[in-house]
Amino acid sequence: MAEYLRRMPLFAAFSDEQLGDLQSQGKVIDAEPGDYLFHEGDAAKGLFLVLQGGLEILKKSGAQDVLIAHIPIGEFVGEMSLLTGQPHSAAARVSQKSQLLQFDPSLFSSARSSPIVRLLLTTMARRMRNTEAAIRKHERLSSLGKLASGLASELGGPASASLNAARYLPKALDVSQALSMRIGHMDLEPPQISYLNTLQRQLITRTPVPLSPEMRAECEQQLAVWFDEHEGGDVKSAVSEFVAAGLDVAKMDEVLAQVGMSRMSAVLHWLDAMVNVVTLSRSLISSSARISELINSVKAYTYMDQSPMQEIDIHEGLENTLIMLRHRLAETQIVREYDRHLPRIVVRGSEINQVWTHLIDNAITAMNACGLLTLRTSREDEWLVVEIADNGCGIPRAMQDQLFQPMFANQTSDPTKGLGLETVQRIVVERHRGQVRFASIPGDTRFQVYLPLKATR
Repeated sequence: MAEYLRRMPLFAAFSDEQLGDLQSQGKVIDAEPGDYLFHEGDAAKGLFLVLQGGLEILKKSGAQDVLIAHIPIGEFVGEMSLLTGQPHSAAARVSQKSQLLQFDPSLFSSARSSPIVRLLLTTMARRMRNTEAAIRKHERLSSLGKLASGLASELGGPASASLNAARYLPKALDVSQALSMRIGHMDLEPPQISYLNTLQRQLITRTPVPLSPEMRAECEQQLAVWFDEHEGGDVKSAVSEFVAAGLDVAKMDEVLAQVGMSRMSAVLHWLDAMVNVVTLSRSLISSSARISELINSVKAYTYMDQSPMQEIDIHEGLENTLIMLRHRLAETQIVREYDRHLPRIVVRGSEINQVWTHLIDNAITAMNACGLLTLRTSREDEWLVVEIADNGCGIPRAMQDQLFQPMFANQTSDPTKGLGLETVQRIVVERHRGQVRFASIPGDTRFQVYLPLKATR
């Protein structure tokens, strides 16, 4: 037993004598899944150290029991009630066949016998809860800030384009209508009118074939020359819009053959107005579609209006997180090495996306937003593994042991290192019974998140 306890990080520094005392004062008990060590509101039942198996900590929310943490091997529960003498604030339930080392409450009675010691312990417990609440609030605000920053940056462009298009479209329609009436009063034959009506429908309904930058520049140059040769100088400034709408030299020759040179100037002005209306309309449609896409991405990222536990494709969460952080990824090369054969997995979707947000955001910062970001997914035995790697500056060896401490980022001279990693550890380990591993040298930092596949359904 002593050697087994020594392998636990919690007791690594204990001497043989101390481990012997620890073992002699405790009682080994076996527990089955579903057994309760204590319920919320119970008086202190003792200190329980998990030797094998695991526990779930449950908190009442109305008529429901809400799972708030998992207690793995090597951790203990029940300490706050023992130290403060207050009832248990949550319940502890056995999640799998377990073996525990139980310490009777009487062993701690002397620690509470002195009024001043009892006051100190109660005050310490209250301050710890307040500190933890402040840390959780800071984490939520930090995550919300990252989400809001990314969303504002992504929405800014399409929202501005949509507003400008909506502002100028009424005037463009007015000009187009006036020029259409002018065309209607010209001495045109029915086939010519039919041709112009067809041309108008084509401009409105057809999506032009995209051109390469070189081909586009060549078409614009040719069309500009054509305008000079056919008295189209008044619309020459719109040559880019004409080409974008599919009106090249060949099309202009076709129009000229239909309406004749004497009417070409009026028709060109009418085409200019039509192209302006079509350009503004397409800008409004594309920017609105982009805004809708972003809203859907946010809903998918947060799992809005859905239950906390979700059966998800892990890759969808990674991709939605990249969308939320796209404003920081403009100069970052992203490599995806996804195992698309991985099964769907049951997790708290919005919380897992927080994990990806923290890890990817830290990687971007380490690379100064310019480097190689690699996302890998794989399967190892009964684990689904997500690896997020970057080729940034790395994490100094002296800091690596502190990474998962609460508020670690605010305790270092560089506030970008370790930001949110305590949240990552808590969500993965306590909330999902997973593991977080990392390795870091300059130019190669990798965080690996292990999630149990047995949660799939």
